[in-house]
Amino acid sequence: MPPREQRQQRKGRPAPGGPIRKRNCYFCREKVTEVDYKNINQLRRYVSEKGKIRSRRITGACRRSWLMFL
Repeated sequence: MPPREQRQQRKGRPAPGGPIRKRNCYFCREKVTEVDYKNINQLRRYVSEKGKIRSRRITGACRRSWLMFL
């Protein structure tokens, strides 16, 4: 196991894939209270080509907004 000084230095380095980018939820940013299911352009990024709802991890939607889809 490396000495304590070396372990602390590793914490300051950025992630190997680059800095982590915070994703903003579209519905929170636009202050949308309800999902309009007739607005296809709005839902296009949250539904796959096969019609499956994409996960929060992929879309960047917050929990509250993502549950509106279900």
